[in-house]
This record gives sequence, structure tokens and C-alpha cells, in this order.
Amino acid sequence: MGTRVSEHNSNFGPAEFGYAAAGTGSHWFAKWYPSAPPRRGFKIHVTVHAADAEIVARCVLRKLRQRRVHHKVVRDLPRYVQQLGSEQRGKFITIYLPDRRPPADLVASIDADFVWLGVRPGPRPTARPRRTGSDLRSARWGRGRARSASPPT
Repeated sequence: MGTRVSEHNSNFGPAEFGYAAAGTGSHWFAKWYPSAPPRRGFKIHVTVHAADAEIVARCVLRKLRQRRVHHKVVRDLPRYVQQLGSEQRGKFITIYLPDRRPPADLVASIDADFVWLGVRPGPRPTARPRRTGSDLRSARWGRGRARSASPPT
């Protein structure tokens, strides 16, 4: 019988699920891009308490892959803990959506999972979204609803 692969604290984005740790930010993130990611649309940061990272990864990442939604996740728990003390805190999972607002059913589904699992919120991102050559609106997802932030400036 083969080894069962799942998201876990030592590897939130396993290559067996199509994640790649390559390109910009590859030290921190594993990316899951079924095609070229959108340059316009909506970006959501999912942030959770470090102790809840594994269960959130197992729940949220599976949904994103099933829906073929572009996203990236911090590669492992030690990196996430280190990130929590940096300017990049509050960015456990970043979701890239091509529309101007996130699909209500996706938001409702993830919100319901967070409540059911009793997920503790993570920190707010430290910096305002910056223009990075894209035109993505940004929001933060913790426990509860996605909160829209102002467009990048």
C-alpha cells in the first residue's frame, strides 16, 4: 500500500498535489497555479493561529484545488511561525481570484468550516497592500467574514 499524502505541519503544499516552490517567494511559499494566475481581480489572505495551521490547510487547500482556484500557502509550520514575527505576517494562504469580489459560496463555505473547526484568528497583515504590477484588490480572511481592504496604491 502506498503512502497517504496530506497537508501537514512539515509540508502544507506537497508536490504530489501539484504545488511548486519555485520563482519569487519560493523560500516562503508553495504555489498552486493550474494556469497563469490572474493579474486583475481579488486577492484574499487567510490568516490563522499557528496551532490551527494544519487543519486549516487540510480543509481550505482541498477546496481551492477542487475549484481550481489559484493560491499559494506558506510551505511549512516553522516558516509560518517565523513569518508571524515579520512584515509578512497574516498571510498563511493567499487566494487569487479573477473577479472583482470573491464568490459568495466560497466565502460562506470557508467561513462555515472555520466556525465548525473553532479556528482561532491569526494576526492582521502588517502593511497595506502594495502595487506589485497587478491590479488585485486585497482582503483578509481570519475567523469570520472576508474583509475588503482598499485597492493597492
